[in-house]
Amino acid sequence: MEASNDLVDWVKSNRLFMLRGSEIVNAPFSDSPFPFPQRCFEQAQSLTQHFNTLVHKLCTDPEFLISICRPIAEQDAFVQHLLSLYETIVCQEASPQRLLGLFRYDYMLTQSTQGAPPALKQVEMNLISCAFGPLGTLVSRRHQMMHGDQVPDNGAWEGMVDAMARAHRVYLDMEEHPGTDNSKRPAPAVLCINERAEGNVADQHHLITLLRERHGIQAICATLHDIATHSTLSPKGHLLYTHTPHGDTPCKSYEITLCYFRTGYIPKFYPSESLWDARAMIERGKCFRCPTVGAQLVNFKRVQQVLALPGVLERFFPAAESRIAADLRAVFAGQDSLEPSDYLPDSPLAPYLHRAGTDSVDRVLIQLRAQPHRYVLKPQREGGGNNLYDAEITALLDSAQTRPEELSRFTVMERLFPPQLPTRVRLGMRFTQHPAYAWDSFARESRVADPGRAEQVPQAVTELGTWGALVCHEQECCMNACVGHLLRTKSAVHNDGGVASGVAFLDAPRLVTDEEYLRLLGQ
Repeated sequence: MEASNDLVDWVKSNRLFMLRGSEIVNAPFSDSPFPFPQRCFEQAQSLTQHFNTLVHKLCTDPEFLISICRPIAEQDAFVQHLLSLYETIVCQEASPQRLLGLFRYDYMLTQSTQGAPPALKQVEMNLISCAFGPLGTLVSRRHQMMHGDQVPDNGAWEGMVDAMARAHRVYLDMEEHPGTDNSKRPAPAVLCINERAEGNVADQHHLITLLRERHGIQAICATLHDIATHSTLSPKGHLLYTHTPHGDTPCKSYEITLCYFRTGYIPKFYPSESLWDARAMIERGKCFRCPTVGAQLVNFKRVQQVLALPGVLERFFPAAESRIAADLRAVFAGQDSLEPSDYLPDSPLAPYLHRAGTDSVDRVLIQLRAQPHRYVLKPQREGGGNNLYDAEITALLDSAQTRPEELSRFTVMERLFPPQLPTRVRLGMRFTQHPAYAWDSFARESRVADPGRAEQVPQAVTELGTWGALVCHEQECCMNACVGHLLRTKSAVHNDGGVASGVAFLDAPRLVTDEEYLRLLGQ
């Protein structure tokens, strides 16, 4: 079924698009909201501030963070680079730690048995380059308009922008120098660090545009290569960037208040040492970072696996906050380490592993070999499409007999099997306008090359993310909030992959009671 003119016009006017090579296509989205238990939705929201606090405590606990990351750094040059930046710049040089967190905590639903109440389990924490805040908000609002107040309010887009503005203003307050002529300093600006060949351009542009319209804050985009070429640190530690736009527009220098990363999360984004030098310069500067290198280390699956061990959360939430630790632990899925050194008596993890009842990596390998379908192997990588399932796990175990070090790159996680329901997705709209970066004229000048179609998804599973916004300077936080949510749905036939890869699509929750949810499942 083709999309109506009204639907196509809505996609155009809201710029709900992505780039696929030279094509402009709609970001895929559901035809109707997906049923989701209200109790689980509210539980996820209530945990967001606590997870924000946990991330901040981890970033500011170098002894713990370094000890956890060192074993994987020995096997992974990318992790080693980031850990070296953290040890040198944060621990030794004591550079200012100014963190803006625009984090997303992702969950799936599970059932212990058929007919049992649904339970929330965390898939992962996403702490760098988290996408689809604005586009997910737009889809939520369309569904709310079409289907009523069972679709909850979603303020993710505005909440993210407000957090960026808060970090910007905190920087200006802290770096204003009484008795000097601040008018001679370069104009302040937010720097959005992305890739030149950026597919998710609309999602980023929505943030930049609203930051300017809502708060009057200038934001510019640059690659790590641009920063390496056109940035310097002032004697006072201010990050200065000379913007060199195309055409006849003159160059202009800016004092960067915030570096917002939409890149830098996998090795291919650092093809040369000069780009690592650019990252180091950013970390040494006084600007806020979204995220800091410390938060990026926390983002590794290794750290999240360690947090799930019995007793670890209590390091960060002592007796007076034991309820928080229990609530967070309740949503952790089972996880195990494939790093042999973790099980040695002098390992910092040995007491926790002993408490978990796992005394050797061999025991984990036996479980993996016997029932690979019950687990997921996750490497220390972001971006989707990296996890191993089923026969892939068996193949890795076979190859590891001659290359055992291969296993250390992975974390073992209990595989989640969320309930399945039917839905329908809108995809395949194509628009003609090039270059796609003609943002202001897209809705007016683009033409529809293909109105797209609706496809039935008979067995769909969904993943809920909650957006956490955090603004901190060293140990002090001036903002900690849950600002919205993101629902992404996909066919149950797909193990891995997100919206950007064309596997999942944007959705919105329709909140229902547990009883109604079980009825929809036929239970």
